[in-house]
Amino acid sequence: MFEGLERITYQSGDQIFQEGDVSNCAYLIEGGGVEISIQREKQPFRVSILTVGDLFGEMALIDKQPRIATATALDETCLVRISRDALEDKLTKVDPIIEHLLRLILRRFRKTHYRLTQKDYLLPEDADQVTDVDFDRTQENMIVHVRIASDIIDALSRNEFELHYQPIYSIKDNRIVGFEALSRWHHPVYGIMSPMQFIDIAESSDQILSIGLWVLEKACADLKTLSEEYEQSPLFVSVNISARQLANAEHIAKFIGVVEQAGVDPACINLEVTETMLISELDYAQQTLSSLQEQGFMISLDDFGTGFSSLSHLQKFPVNMIKIDRSFVRQMLLDHDSMQIVKASIGLAQALDLETVAEGVENEDELARLAELKCDY
Repeated sequence: MFEGLERITYQSGDQIFQEGDVSNCAYLIEGGGVEISIQREKQPFRVSILTVGDLFGEMALIDKQPRIATATALDETCLVRISRDALEDKLTKVDPIIEHLLRLILRRFRKTHYRLTQKDYLLPEDADQVTDVDFDRTQENMIVHVRIASDIIDALSRNEFELHYQPIYSIKDNRIVGFEALSRWHHPVYGIMSPMQFIDIAESSDQILSIGLWVLEKACADLKTLSEEYEQSPLFVSVNISARQLANAEHIAKFIGVVEQAGVDPACINLEVTETMLISELDYAQQTLSSLQEQGFMISLDDFGTGFSSLSHLQKFPVNMIKIDRSFVRQMLLDHDSMQIVKASIGLAQALDLETVAEGVENEDELARLAELKCDY
């Protein structure tokens, strides 16, 4: 299997590579053992001990970032050297989904490495145990990640998704005026999953496009039923729309077609976008959202106050309402800073003739205070 590959022998204590070195190859252990360590406060801390059959340094086969750890031979150690050049051609021919998953795994490893090196609260004698646990957990998470990325491809055809609805309540009119559509995935292994557990994976591929259309179709159909049940009209329904959806002109055309075919007034569809997404995808987001708003869709800015909020962003983008993040709403009666953020958000919205939605209201005291501040929903 490894015929023709270079073999290198290291003696006990020899460094195979050092943290920060330029990466260009991985190693398979044929004999001996290797210690993997990281630097924290200029001191080496052991991450793991590798033995015969283990592969290490494999991140260098996929990206060109510097080494994130140091590898040292524990005794006389024979290694098979696997160069990036040997695999580069194969990697370019691999399924794009697989290549993307590999890069996501690398990103997860690198984030974990950074987090571990920042753990100033660890005592040196505890470092081995804690870092081992963290890396084991990371490996488990990656297995779950790969499983989800694979299973999400057929989840729609297996009818594993469903929508739940959170009422949107008009404080002034004292009635329900709309609903927020919340997707849930009934995974056959991991049970009920919220979007926080799978949406990033979906957004990393075109799966988010299929899921987005399904959510809209279901929400449009359910809106008619909800309107009849509550005997109130017009109700609106809020659905999330991602950067990948906004960037795909063909998808947006289908998106509009779904609403038209369902016979729903676009004014009854509220598209929720995050401010972080707007800032990162500034150009096409502004243009696409403006077009959707001109056709009657409402646009709301989700999780307001948690990202890069500024007056210029609210002026620049076609927004009808802002949603004040639940983290501020839940703490506003207990924490002065949270109350000031809620007040400022509502005041800013009023100055710009925008409506406000307070997320996560749980009791009458919170509702009464929001009414005093003239929050809309």
